[in-house]
Amino acid sequence: MERWAEIRRLYWVKHLSQRAIHAKGVPRYCCPPRPSILDPYKPFIEALLREERRLSAVRIKEQLEAEGYHGGITILRDYLVQVRPRFLPPPAYQRSEYLPGAIGQVDWAEMPDRGLQIASSRPQVPMSWQRPGRSPDPAGVVGPAIR
Repeated sequence: MERWAEIRRLYWVKHLSQRAIHAKGVPRYCCPPRPSILDPYKPFIEALLREERRLSAVRIKEQLEAEGYHGGITILRDYLVQVRPRFLPPPAYQRSEYLPGAIGQVDWAEMPDRGLQIASSRPQVPMSWQRPGRSPDPAGVVGPAIR
């Protein structure tokens, strides 16, 4: 009985047809993908990017027009957004992030002693989360003097 009540509600309130009520999901429109106007020129574009990976879309379009391309620049730019990362080199750096106190480095430094006129060696322990060139201690001394 509950199923019939649900069917009546869908039919009268939601204005669904009987076919839509009994369907197993949302109807989808499926069609095969259409070929792009750019498809015949994709190998040529990839060859250009292999030679000069930073070539602009305008310059690539000029060279494609010499080959007989009559399409627009928007479709070319959309394709270049997808393809260009394959031809760019990987970054030469890796950003590393650590939680405070997870990693550190100990260096010995010659520091002038404020009370005496001699230099003393003290350990410096810059932490990975500190900004370079800044000490957490306003006096610039991280640890006690080791004599």
